[in-house]
Amino acid sequence: MIMRNVTLVLMSVFCLNCCMIKNNSTRLSKKEDTMKMIVTLYNDTTDGYIMSEKTKKIIAKLIKKRKGYIPLSGYVKNEETAKKIAEAIWISIYGEKNIQGQKPFRVYLKGGKIWVVKGILNCPEGFSCVGGTAYIEIRKKDGKILKVIHGK
Repeated sequence: MIMRNVTLVLMSVFCLNCCMIKNNSTRLSKKEDTMKMIVTLYNDTTDGYIMSEKTKKIIAKLIKKRKGYIPLSGYVKNEETAKKIAEAIWISIYGEKNIQGQKPFRVYLKGGKIWVVKGILNCPEGFSCVGGTAYIEIRKKDGKILKVIHGK
């Protein structure tokens, strides 16, 4: 029994280490397959794999330490995604009518890392408008909202 537990833990550690592959096309599937296998072994008590509490704790630590998948291009990889995130945030803060009146949004990538999305004032030609527009900064890598403001 002890030998089976030790073997199981060593196999789990070996599998996790083997699957840290830099090749982006295979990285997700191999890591996820390995984690599914470890979770299955962790939860499986019906086929003779009755683990000690110590073994369960070790495997639980391995599962907890795993990092999620982050695409190389980041979670917010294009202008369209940045616009959708910005619009959802703005509507929840400033209201749909206010934000819909600021379309089309202007979007650009600052420093290759931060999406900046701005609303615009839609003034009739020949008139000057009074008021402000929504502004947001979104980190490309993880989608973190860095700044949200609205001019007056």
